[in-house]
Amino acid sequence: MLSVLLLSHSAARIVFVDYQLLEIAQGTLDLLTQKTDTTPPILVLIVVSEGLLETVDGGFEIRRPRSEWDPISVNYISGTTSRPKGVVYSHRGAYLNALSTVLLHGIGSMPVYLWTVPMFHCNGWCLTWGVAAQGGTNICLRKVNPDNIVQYNVTHMGGAPTVLNMIVNSPVSDWRPLPRKVEIMTGGSPPPPQILFKMEELGFGVNHLYGLTETYGQGLIAHGNQSGILCLPLKDQSLKLDKGCSILVWKRLT
Repeated sequence: MLSVLLLSHSAARIVFVDYQLLEIAQGTLDLLTQKTDTTPPILVLIVVSEGLLETVDGGFEIRRPRSEWDPISVNYISGTTSRPKGVVYSHRGAYLNALSTVLLHGIGSMPVYLWTVPMFHCNGWCLTWGVAAQGGTNICLRKVNPDNIVQYNVTHMGGAPTVLNMIVNSPVSDWRPLPRKVEIMTGGSPPPPQILFKMEELGFGVNHLYGLTETYGQGLIAHGNQSGILCLPLKDQSLKLDKGCSILVWKRLT
C-alpha cells in the first residue's frame, strides 16, 4: 500500500522496473487504479544484457535545467508514519552534496562503488551523481556477500550498521583477503564497538555519518575521529565523540 501512496502523491508518469519485480509492480498499479483516481504510469521494463551499452546513441541532446534551483528529484522519508513526506531536491543542492560526499570520503578518480544503500534513499546519499563525477564504476547486485567486494575490486561502499553486521557475521567460506583498504560509510544509529573493531580487523576503514532526507543525506560525519563514529555508549568514554563535523557545504549546524 505504501507504493500506492507514493505513486499517487508524486504523480509519476513512468516507472522503471527490474524484470524480476515486474509482477509486484503490476500488482501495485492494479491497486493504484482501484484505490485512487491517479492515472497509472507507464511501466518500462529493465533487462540488462551483454553489449547493451554499445547499442546506445551517444548523440542525444541534453536537456539542461533553466535554473539550478529547478527540481531534480523527489525523495520520500523513511520515517515511522504511514504517509511519508516528499522532499524535493534541487539541482544546486544535489551537486553540492554530491561533491561534498566525494571529498569527505576520499573518493578519488575511477572508484569502484558497491551499492548497498538504495538509490531511492536520498539518491544513494547523492552518490548516484558523485560516483559519476569521478568516472567511477557502479556495482549493483541483487544480493551482496563479502566475496563480491574482492571479486569486483571494490574501493568504496556504504550501508546501514546492519550491512556491517552482515559482513562481520558472514560464513568464513565467503571471505577472501581484501587486496586494499575498503572505505565504508555507515549511517544512522552508531554500530556497536565490537562490530566496528572487527570491520577494521578485516581491512575496512569505517566512517559514521548522520543525516536526513531533507538534508540530501549525510549532514554530520565523524571526520578525523579515531573511533570513526559520532557517538558510542557512555561506558566507552575513551571512544566517545562529543560532536560531529558538518559537511562542507552546510552554512551552519544548530
